[in-house]
Amino acid sequence: MSINPVHLDLLRHGDTGHRSYRGQLDDSLLELGWRQMRDAVLGREWDAIVSSPLQRCAAFAQELAQARGLPWALEPRLREYHFGDWQGRPVDAIAAQEGEALARFWADPVAYPPPGAERFDDFAARLTAAMDEIAQRHGGRRVLVVTRRRDPPAALHRRRPPLHRPAQHRRRPRFAACGQLAAQARA
Repeated sequence: MSINPVHLDLLRHGDTGHRSYRGQLDDSLLELGWRQMRDAVLGREWDAIVSSPLQRCAAFAQELAQARGLPWALEPRLREYHFGDWQGRPVDAIAAQEGEALARFWADPVAYPPPGAERFDDFAARLTAAMDEIAQRHGGRRVLVVTRRRDPPAALHRRRPPLHRPAQHRRRPRFAACGQLAAQARA
């Protein structure tokens, strides 16, 4: 069985202007978010693009693919984590109303997900399956994957998801950042 290496660049979407758990809410990019993403891909080349279906990812992926004449596809399994009842709510409001639950989630999101949320293990499995299939389909090629995360899905099994904490613990998310993943696809 031969092995075909695939080079995957993971591009996080740009700024949407929201400072809450957005999850699977379908927000569009701010003009700043468009600029962030365009800047992030300058001087880089790929053979194909695969994107989350959420518009904050897909609209940019489509624009880039058309501008560069590249094939592109939407991959539904790349959609973000579903935060259940906390989706779309400001973190400060959750902290004020459900502080103990939020603290448990921050300490161990696998054991204490938000009420009604997607199980974290299901989320990680969904992303891993999508990335495995992308690697299989694109063996030997360079692929840009546009999604929420910029790090390999396998890392999700080892650490908690990036979260927006109250002001004293808050760090601004790095929008439109690329991470790289080298993978092996079996032919």
